Amino acid sequence: MEQFEVEPDELAGYAEYMRTVAGAFDQIDRYSHDEGCETAGFTGLLTILQPAVGWVGDLYGTGLAFGRDRLHGSADGLEVAADDYAATDAANATSLVVVD
Repeated sequence: MEQFEVEPDELAGYAEYMRTVAGAFDQIDRYSHDEGCETAGFTGLLTILQPAVGWVGDLYGTGLAFGRDRLHGSADGLEVAADDYAATDAANATSLVVVD
């Protein structure tokens, strides 16, 4: 049987990193709506493109929200796993008997 070692603190750290990346998704979404979907300069024939630009921005935002939600869900799972590993380690450590 193969053995492996799990560092609960590393799992928790990776979960925090995933939450940081998810926060970047929020920044990208805000920027895309504030700057990328700006249609104030659309005049004349370009005004017919305004709804399409808004639709594309909403679609992009939906994709970012999906990714952000998945990152948060994965981070939650990693935190639960880290807590479980730490609890198991603590329970095993208390059950060991030291023999001199």
